[in-house]
Amino acid sequence: MKLVYVLPKYDASAGEHFAHTYRLLEELGKHLDLAVVIEKCTGKPTFKNVKTVRIINEDKFLPRLAKTFKTLWNLRGKGYTKIYTHYSFYGALSARLVTTLRGGLTSYWNCGLPHLYFKTFGQKGWLTNKINDDWPLRLSLLFTNYLITGTKRMKHYYHNQFGVPLRKIIVIPNDIDLARFTPKPPPNNKTPVIFFVHRISERKGAHHLVPIAREVLAHTNAHFVIAGDGPYLPALTKLVKQHKLNKNFTLLGPVPNTQIMNYYATSDLFIMPSDEEGMPRVLLEAQAMGVPFVATDVGGVRDIIPSEQQDFVVPKGNTSLFAQKILQLLGDSSLRQKLRDAGLANVKKYNLPGIAKQTAELFKKQ
Repeated sequence: MKLVYVLPKYDASAGEHFAHTYRLLEELGKHLDLAVVIEKCTGKPTFKNVKTVRIINEDKFLPRLAKTFKTLWNLRGKGYTKIYTHYSFYGALSARLVTTLRGGLTSYWNCGLPHLYFKTFGQKGWLTNKINDDWPLRLSLLFTNYLITGTKRMKHYYHNQFGVPLRKIIVIPNDIDLARFTPKPPPNNKTPVIFFVHRISERKGAHHLVPIAREVLAHTNAHFVIAGDGPYLPALTKLVKQHKLNKNFTLLGPVPNTQIMNYYATSDLFIMPSDEEGMPRVLLEAQAMGVPFVATDVGGVRDIIPSEQQDFVVPKGNTSLFAQKILQLLGDSSLRQKLRDAGLANVKKYNLPGIAKQTAELFKKQ
């Protein structure tokens, strides 16, 4: 069976979740005749088991849309009957147009809470937001043959929020390569290390980091290691300095995902105070590395963690309760070990080869 996979971005050194997707593509290539279309590419992409790679690299709207359409049109002519688009509106809409004209099926991956960031009439930048984000997403959800998302909660979110029929929503979870993310013994830190990695934005809870840290540090000593880049990084840097927390914070900046496991391995706890998530891959990474965590109750978080971790998922924005949960875990090594063991057992069902096989079987049956 021939499948086109439309990928928004390729950058082997990036710290984003795409590094996981690159490995998924290599595994899918073992099961399918796979062509990969990359919209924005940095460096030379190399995928094992993938013979066909096409690169768009157009920044302007119309040229990008036209080149994406032309690329998919040509691949359809070579017998690729199914097109799977990862997040991209350009890819989703181009794929639907191609398959409408030449036959075939489209699938579209989306997993988040985008409606939280749609603007209404009168808000600054509302029209730009509608044109660039709101309307393209709604059209992508409307026209795709199948929407693929990560968890059951997310399936019902897209049904309730956007009216996507349940019959066209398929749940396939994100994967984690357990050959790459392998647990190390718990660290023996004199000062507990609390780790955060994500895009440094308010959407991912970066504005909660200093308030959480201040409450924790009022009761115990700890060191916060922050990895990632994003629009809130200058403000975070300023807040750390303003509250004289330089000795308690290390701001690493962007870290390639290929290196991120080293920071999990030296951490006592992981934190994810996000205001918005879908199926956060960082929680799979933390579980795979044996690092217990405190997270916010957003998106499909509760669907992907073991029962033992449920008490450490708190309402978003409640920094006081978040800090209390951190203190509870820091003060109880046996509880941390219990959560470590539960996470290591739970994450096995998300192992890359199994999810790749499940994904391939889906497309073979469509």
